[in-house]
Amino acid sequence: MAEQRSASRQSFEKDIQLERNQFYARENSLVVRSGQGVDISGLGMGIITKFPLSPRETIRVYLPVDDMGFTLPVFSEVRWITVQNNNYRAGLQFLR
Repeated sequence: MAEQRSASRQSFEKDIQLERNQFYARENSLVVRSGQGVDISGLGMGIITKFPLSPRETIRVYLPVDDMGFTLPVFSEVRWITVQNNNYRAGLQFLR
């Protein structure tokens, strides 16, 4: 697979929260899941989760910004997803 990134990424090994839209929820509420950041750039990030996501799905990622528990919500589009060691590795593109 050829490299398609237009921005260099930095390591981002931090716990994150993911929120899926109501469209993907089974109930009339949002589904919040946890994941692990892998790398990040100004345009997107790589993550690992224990649950599948769908390409082109829009999710909200809560990025930790400090050690006090503050997070920054960022809407992102799932660009690709693969299975790795009973987990899911996904590439996200930040939406503007």
